[in-house]
Amino acid sequence: MKKMNSKYIPILLLIFLDFISALLSVYFSASFIQINFIPYLNLFFYYSCLFFIIIFFINFYFGNYTYLNRSFAIDNIKSLIYGSILIFVILYIFKNILEFNNINLYFWDNYFLSIKNIFNQTVLFCLLSIISRIVVSRISLIIVNRKINNKDFKEYILYGAGRSGLALLDNIKNNNFTKPQFIIDDDPSKIGRYINGIKIISFGEFEDRLSKNSLKIKKLIFCIPSIESFKADKIKKKVIDQGIKFITKIDQSSEDGILNILNDISIKSQNINEDINNEIKSFYENKVVLITGGGGSIGKEISYKISKFNIKKLIIVDIDEYRLSLINREILNNNKFIENKYFNYLIDINNFDMINEIFKEHKPDIVYHAAASKHVDLVENNWFYGSMNNIRSTYNICESSIMNNVKKTIFISTDKAVEPINFLGLSKAVGEKITKYYGKFSKTSNFSVVRFGNVVGSSGSLLDAIKHQLKISNTINITDKKSTSIC
Repeated sequence: MKKMNSKYIPILLLIFLDFISALLSVYFSASFIQINFIPYLNLFFYYSCLFFIIIFFINFYFGNYTYLNRSFAIDNIKSLIYGSILIFVILYIFKNILEFNNINLYFWDNYFLSIKNIFNQTVLFCLLSIISRIVVSRISLIIVNRKINNKDFKEYILYGAGRSGLALLDNIKNNNFTKPQFIIDDDPSKIGRYINGIKIISFGEFEDRLSKNSLKIKKLIFCIPSIESFKADKIKKKVIDQGIKFITKIDQSSEDGILNILNDISIKSQNINEDINNEIKSFYENKVVLITGGGGSIGKEISYKISKFNIKKLIIVDIDEYRLSLINREILNNNKFIENKYFNYLIDINNFDMINEIFKEHKPDIVYHAAASKHVDLVENNWFYGSMNNIRSTYNICESSIMNNVKKTIFISTDKAVEPINFLGLSKAVGEKITKYYGKFSKTSNFSVVRFGNVVGSSGSLLDAIKHQLKISNTINITDKKSTSIC
């Protein structure tokens, strides 16, 4: 019963504040119009009740009694203003109905229902209700913050001072009222600064403080959705070794839908080893795996995950020297045991003889074909090369797979291949047809097609493009007048 009563206390408080605001607005409005307004005081109570009844139903309709006192914000102020405008309209209509039909009420008076008085009352009520709610909101925040034990402030630490970290911090503050003791970030320009009174430190400083036992941290909340898996795994291992719980997601309100999506996909990417059962891991055991486009965003993730399995060989093929060097460092630095099992080739897989020689030398059991021209705008402007690159490379991989008895070949396609409207989608659709053709007539090799949509963190993803636009100009450009922004 106590819980039920406490639930309605904030609502009753808001209603009481509105009642007081209604009384004050009627009183002061009458005093502004008439210097000697004592004769109207006997009508004051009746008119105030009418005024408050209208206010109550309007505010109830606009949801002005449903939010927590401490969460009062700009949207609530707008709602109160819109409600006050509607109150004025209703009183004005009520006045005209009475005058038109010559209806006399007990509390009828020209001054009380004059346009000037109605306007003054609604404006005063709007101001008083906003001010009273702001005051109550601030008092509520002070009371709640005082109730929080200091241990709550030292219970966890946040990793990442970017957009996701700030959004997460705001969500934590607005809902749980507990602050992280520090925020960790790798950006030297941010280290030493403060966000909402919370200091940003480096991961090295965090480790130093832990070694000196100057921190009492139970958990670390990781909120960098775009970080590479090998880096996230490295941080996770260090944190867990210190006896700290590593968390990559916390409960959030439905208003943070985009952030939830980013976190969910990022978590699944970072924890893919935990999602793979032993049966699948055994499938790769002692297998030779070849990945084309292994330096790209999708190929790199596939390469890194598979390198952790007990495979016989890993062969990565890419045309981009820089990306190939990056994946080399990532795999060799984090999987030293695979050094004598790892091979990489800087070649163009459109050259059939070169790719076929690699197939002949290593005899792969499984092939992932992830190499492609995948940026819609670039392929559209360079349609011949982009299309031929996607189509010919797929043909070369399938043909080499047949000639060298590859057990399984997987073609990484795109959702744009479904009813394609651009050259990227069209070339990928042709690639799917080629793969299916070889799969239909081959008795020894298995050919599969998997379609990827917008992959978070990949170089061709929509979210990546939006992120860069916001970083440059803080605006999002759309390509069609029918398109709308979700931010």
